[in-house]
Amino acid sequence: MAQTGERILVADDDRTLLTYLKAVLGREGCRVCTAVDALQETMPVPVVVYSGLSRERAGRLVAAGPGALLVQKPGTPDDVLAAVRSLLGSH
Repeated sequence: MAQTGERILVADDDRTLLTYLKAVLGREGCRVCTAVDALQETMPVPVVVYSGLSRERAGRLVAAGPGALLVQKPGTPDDVLAAVRSLLGSH
């Protein structure tokens, strides 16, 4: 990641998966906040919505604020990392 220490929010309804993604992203230097419901958080941080919802339904969550990207389930840790890199402007 280009910017280490960047604070991001990862939302998912699966707490086990959130713990895993927090560890993966933490190893990349991110400070990760997690939420079971993306709408419960209002912090001004980039948001990765990792969802099994349809693109249409999950897209409403992503459209709710700037700095949010959707990663459809099933996705890989690399998919999530790519979304985070895109949000943080790194390549």
